[in-house]
Amino acid sequence: MELGKNLEEERESYHFTQKEVADILHVSRQTVSNWERDVSYPDLESLVYLSDLYHISVDQLLNHAM
Repeated sequence: MELGKNLEEERESYHFTQKEVADILHVSRQTVSNWERDVSYPDLESLVYLSDLYHISVDQLLNHAM
């Protein structure tokens, strides 16, 4: 599984929209979309925020993508 797909699945499991995640992380909705489509990748700070938001460790978040 790729990181983007995992991010999308985690977001959907919490019933968040891309806009809601973007607002929480102070990024654009397009940025969240790009992460989920593997066009770009979150920086380390954003990965930490995403792991906190989804209650999953950064390591688990990344390992699911491998």
